[in-house]
Amino acid sequence: MGNTEAQYNLGCLYASVNGGPVDFAKARHYWEMAASQPLFYSYFGIPRLGVALAHNALGNVYRNGLGVVPDFDKAFQHYKTSAEGGEPSGMSNLGLA
Repeated sequence: MGNTEAQYNLGCLYASVNGGPVDFAKARHYWEMAASQPLFYSYFGIPRLGVALAHNALGNVYRNGLGVVPDFDKAFQHYKTSAEGGEPSGMSNLGLA
């Protein structure tokens, strides 16, 4: 399992130039770790922020072909999951997908 927000943030560090060279493979790895966890806390029905953010980031990866072959179907599914988790960027990107 792990901390979904920390996994999402690690992915962001690897995807940005602030911390050194960009490594989309490592960024995608950490985003996939976060995205593989349940979207909601089981007892409370509250969205897990890191999960929804990670799905939005993965949608961007697949839409823009960042280290992968562009796949608009995968991008759409990730944006949809992000939006279901209450992430505003996921909702916006879903509308554009």
